[in-house]
Amino acid sequence: MRILLTIVAAFLWAAPALAQTGAIEGTVRIADGSTLPGATVQVTAAALGTTTDADGRFRLTGVPAGPQTVTVRFVGYTPAEQAVTVVAGQTAQLDVTLADAPLGLDQVVVTASRSAERSVATAAAVSVRPAEVLRQRGAVTAADAVRGITGVYVQEYTEGAFPIVRIRGAGDAGILQNTDVLVLIDGIPQVNINGQSYYDQVPLEGVERVEVVRGPTSALYGRNGIGGAINIITREAPAVFGATANIAGGSFATGRSRLTFGGPIAGSSVRAFGAFTAERSDGWRDGGERLLLDGFGRIDATLSERADLAITAQSVRVDQSSVSVLPIDATGELLAGIERTDNLGIPGAETQNRASQLGARLTFRAAPTLTFTTLGYGRLTDRRLTDDATFIDEVDADAGIAIRYPFQPELRERIIGVEPRALWSPLGEDGAVLVTVGALVEDNTGEADSYSVTTDGTGSFGALPIDFRTGEQTLTGLTRTQTRDGDVGSTTLAGYTQVTVRPVDRLTVMGSVRYDRTTRSIEDPLRTNRPEIEGTYERLSPQFSLSYGLTEDLYAFASYGEGFNPPWGIAFSFEREGADALEPEVARSGEIGVKARVLDGRLSIQASAYRMARRDLVQSVRGEDGVTRQVNAGALDVTGAELEIEASLASGLRIRGSYAYTDTEWKDFVIRGTDLAGTSVVGTPGDLASLDVTWRRPNAVASLSVDYVGSWFIDRVNSVESEAYAVVSLFAEAAIPGVPALRVRGQLFNALDAAYLERTEFDFGGNPIAASPGRPRWALLGLTYQLDAGLIGR
Repeated sequence: MRILLTIVAAFLWAAPALAQTGAIEGTVRIADGSTLPGATVQVTAAALGTTTDADGRFRLTGVPAGPQTVTVRFVGYTPAEQAVTVVAGQTAQLDVTLADAPLGLDQVVVTASRSAERSVATAAAVSVRPAEVLRQRGAVTAADAVRGITGVYVQEYTEGAFPIVRIRGAGDAGILQNTDVLVLIDGIPQVNINGQSYYDQVPLEGVERVEVVRGPTSALYGRNGIGGAINIITREAPAVFGATANIAGGSFATGRSRLTFGGPIAGSSVRAFGAFTAERSDGWRDGGERLLLDGFGRIDATLSERADLAITAQSVRVDQSSVSVLPIDATGELLAGIERTDNLGIPGAETQNRASQLGARLTFRAAPTLTFTTLGYGRLTDRRLTDDATFIDEVDADAGIAIRYPFQPELRERIIGVEPRALWSPLGEDGAVLVTVGALVEDNTGEADSYSVTTDGTGSFGALPIDFRTGEQTLTGLTRTQTRDGDVGSTTLAGYTQVTVRPVDRLTVMGSVRYDRTTRSIEDPLRTNRPEIEGTYERLSPQFSLSYGLTEDLYAFASYGEGFNPPWGIAFSFEREGADALEPEVARSGEIGVKARVLDGRLSIQASAYRMARRDLVQSVRGEDGVTRQVNAGALDVTGAELEIEASLASGLRIRGSYAYTDTEWKDFVIRGTDLAGTSVVGTPGDLASLDVTWRRPNAVASLSVDYVGSWFIDRVNSVESEAYAVVSLFAEAAIPGVPALRVRGQLFNALDAAYLERTEFDFGGNPIAASPGRPRWALLGLTYQLDAGLIGR
């Protein structure tokens, strides 16, 4: 009797609540009428969600009575929101049809102007790569994420430990890689004290999309804005709970596991998201083992009707065995007897990379015409190369001997920054005039140490020979001696303003100007000749642009912008005579272009042409004494044209193609008495092209990508060219029949196993000496399980 009374009491207590809820059921389809299994269905206000079954049907119970908004999502399709009224105790019927995801020019971008606008209307060459394409291309690092994007050239150096990214020919200045292209995460600059961006310190599992702006961007973002900017935009936390798990394995004993999860943690006003990746591989080069661990977390909170807060946290650990470049002959081919899988480095040598970042963005809408945003961030990095002998300095082909000069650099940094910004529309909410005013304060402190690795304990660098035909080398008696013990620091102060005017419909005129001032110092008691050094540089960077729409789908644009580069180079070069007197590199670029959407938006075309004058380039060159120094290298002109086409065809077929032409010409550059005027920059392909073909059905997706890289000069006097190459990759994913939450996927990189060289090196005299081979065929097979709703499988 007590049990019965308890049940009755519980029913009577719950009955009022049950009486105030109902249910929603229906079917999700795509444009051709096919049902869509595995789609995410959410009632955001109630924090309820589910996924469609094998027949594309769904049912949600316990939905509060009254008007509700249902959101339906699936990878590759545009999210749909539909209103429905739920009656207590009844079931509402709701059928939803999803359209294909928008083409690139339909998407909203934020990087080109610091405010959200349609890509087709932006006065800049912008490419957007969504998370789905990152997944299909098997991206692991930020360098992977931009491979194949229009005008972007990715070079792997020593199998992934130092990926180099170049845009419009900019991005490599000898040993100063990645100084000409700025990398951002949600607008936070990823630049170290050397002025370099590291592409293996970015976790990709939490990425929503990657935006690439080509051309100078210093008027918006300051330093490193020569070739362009790469902004990695993270995913917002989901409104309802969901999770995915992926496990995969493949070539070279590669194993990878990924986990994502998230949902509301305090009603619908606070949501959280987390993502983790672990990967281990033996590597395709001898002794090229790699361990990757990364984590990402984000909290999105609605503080009030006017205030929102987003907090992000990330941590990356990469342990990569160091593998060497390989000797080449005078024609740019690997020497006889050398295989692309060989490694001439020191056994046990390793690159250790640790990075963590915490960021917070507070947005406050003070009035309909005035919004304040404050971005704060802190970043810790620790990067060290143990017994690094990856670079070859001399080769005796007849004797089969390669000479290396190993050393052990270490760099630890602590970076804190804050960037307040205000967006004001003085003439009203229509945005006819928008004024953006902001500032940046960033402080970087750290230690830059270096150790010599020698066999006799003398000198800062010791010659270490290896017989590259047999692999024999003498490693007994290796001695590590500290040669630098530097405390380094820099402080950057910047202020910027941007005014956007829309005097008539579809006409936008924008002007920006930014002032940057950076002070850098180094204290090194081991450098008795110059133990303390300090230097300051400052730069005013303008940008002007105009965009006019002949129709809503056809825009023409013109722009002028300037970019600059910090002048000092790597920290241990700063104490050398003259380094603190270098001028910042400056680039001045003019560009015209057109963007069009035709065939009812199923075809988009973006074309542009530019001319960029780079002056006072900061280059690393080796003198006749064998010492590497940073110099202002004179003048370089770059001319180019780019074309990007994307089409959405019937039956789920989507095609994207791009082509970029780049011509570089030194106007003033003399090295060791050799006048290089009239020559092209070493390692800059004249032609880049890519093709992505994707076929999607409700239960499956398949894609093919082709990346073509034209030839480039491998010596300074332009007497030898590399071979052009093309890399073909495949991807396929399908749901397990009857289990839409479980999917199997496979990917095949370099399916035709093309043998190619991605990067070449030259000796003191500028002659070809070594190269980094490209990755051979590589396969990965895995399973993905999606738990309930809220997250789309990655």
